[in-house]
Amino acid sequence: IPTVSGFGVRRSPAPPGEGGYAGARENWTRRSMDAAVREPFEEDGVEEEVIQATEVEETVGLLDTRRRARFDIEVAKPATTNVDTEDGKFRVLFGTKEFERETVELLKLAIPTSAMNLLSFAVTTLSLLFVGRVSTLDLSGILLANSIFNVTGISLVVGLASGMETLCSQAFGAQHYTLVGVLLQRALVLVGMLCVVLSVSWCGCYPVLIWIGQEEAVARIASQCVLYLVPGLFGIALFFSLRTYLAMQSIVLPAMYVTGVGSILSISFNYVLVMVLGLGAVGSAMATSVTFIAEGLMLLWYIQWMHRGTKGTAKCTWGGWTKDALHGWTEYLVVATPSAAMLCLEWWVFEIAVAMAGLLSDPEVSVAAFGIGYQTLTLSFAIPYGMSSASATRVGMFLGKGQPRAAILSVHASLLITFVVQLFLSMVVVLLRHSIGSFFSSEQVVVQAVAGVIPFVAGAILGDGFNATMSGVLRGAGRQKLGFYINFVVFYLLALPLSWVAGFHLDHGIQGLWLGLLVGLWVQPVCLFFIMLLLDWGKEAKRAFEVVARQEDRPDLVRAADGIDQGGENGTVL
Repeated sequence: IPTVSGFGVRRSPAPPGEGGYAGARENWTRRSMDAAVREPFEEDGVEEEVIQATEVEETVGLLDTRRRARFDIEVAKPATTNVDTEDGKFRVLFGTKEFERETVELLKLAIPTSAMNLLSFAVTTLSLLFVGRVSTLDLSGILLANSIFNVTGISLVVGLASGMETLCSQAFGAQHYTLVGVLLQRALVLVGMLCVVLSVSWCGCYPVLIWIGQEEAVARIASQCVLYLVPGLFGIALFFSLRTYLAMQSIVLPAMYVTGVGSILSISFNYVLVMVLGLGAVGSAMATSVTFIAEGLMLLWYIQWMHRGTKGTAKCTWGGWTKDALHGWTEYLVVATPSAAMLCLEWWVFEIAVAMAGLLSDPEVSVAAFGIGYQTLTLSFAIPYGMSSASATRVGMFLGKGQPRAAILSVHASLLITFVVQLFLSMVVVLLRHSIGSFFSSEQVVVQAVAGVIPFVAGAILGDGFNATMSGVLRGAGRQKLGFYINFVVFYLLALPLSWVAGFHLDHGIQGLWLGLLVGLWVQPVCLFFIMLLLDWGKEAKRAFEVVARQEDRPDLVRAADGIDQGGENGTVL
């Protein structure tokens, strides 16, 4: 009876004459064992039973010889809800106690992450206010430098590190705890190498900025600031990797506390370097780098302290530095590269739209109004991004455990939370449409232009919230490649061409640009939702086990995954 730890499945041999071992693969049961002792328990909002067996003889499967093994088997109790999801399909699960518990668990993960994002956004805005008090030239330079830092730096680093959301959550759910630490080391090595490449490429940004038409004074300040931001790139790479490592274990509060301390440090550093020492834009870049490095080191210190308490226990995810981090890069990149591409495609489309706004008849007003709308959307995105991370964690963990029904439940809960929150934010933005522009500009023409695009921004807030949450679901399930294809088609073959036609050929200006983006931000979630409807979540649980096995370079476990209940016609979902 071969068993797979963490998936709660076992294969019973087929009766004689019914196909032998091959037939056994089609005959899945949940029979109790003579030596088993049943203990009811409740975990993560899903009621289950644990069958604890002392010793089981493995007669078929992974080894050529017979051996004895100790293990725990998880077997799901009959569903306590009024919904049948045993075929692994996407069914409505609202209105159950499990749904309520899962909603609470998601909020516990999402709220700290959203608060962290809002803090980061507020600190960035305050740092710009400090620079703006020095000179307009310095403000233009740091804005351009931040754009380079975000678009060609953070987006790539965060995207590459996001591969951990799939791999670490599934490994943790499958109870391969030490693999989580190995994946962290693997991510740190790859992200560190990427930071080195980006740092070298930034050394030549000045001639590139001149070539694309930037003013010489602005280009000079921006190129200087980018060089001072290089240490910060390594700091944010460390911080985000460690934050993801903790988040995939459902530990989110430490990163929020660290971000809070970092916010205080950032404001203090900006005041001293920009205002007191008069370093202007360069001082702001230095403050950003020091803050990111401090945040990374503080989170590293916390993890070291945490491991002292878990060292030697079954759930310790850190087994020490290992040379295994230098292997398995291909398997990691297969998951991480689509994550990075999916993030960058959506991030970059707005930068392209800003450039398009600069080609309109009144570029100063158009860029200002579009930029204010974009800042409003970015601020609101901080909240669903927390739900995106939470859904990636929960879905990946449940699939790693072999619990597709619980994963479906988590998707439903995250979508409902997203709808309620984003609808509220959209309504607030519409009510404040005549005031938002005045927060950023004193020119009445800009304020009126912003009021004209706010209805489009409000619609984008609701659509973008669904995009964030469902993208998190895809990351948790390891289906980033599908998200990459959808983002490319929706944004670059539909949204941008539509923005160009509506903004320039139909002469709708910035409203036309936002119209194209709005269409893209609503077509995208529709496509993502249909993907989730078509997925066989039982098979996704099997696939998650295969992914974890490949990360451990265990072909024997990959073969064992053939026995995991797939749902549909091949069995029932746990």
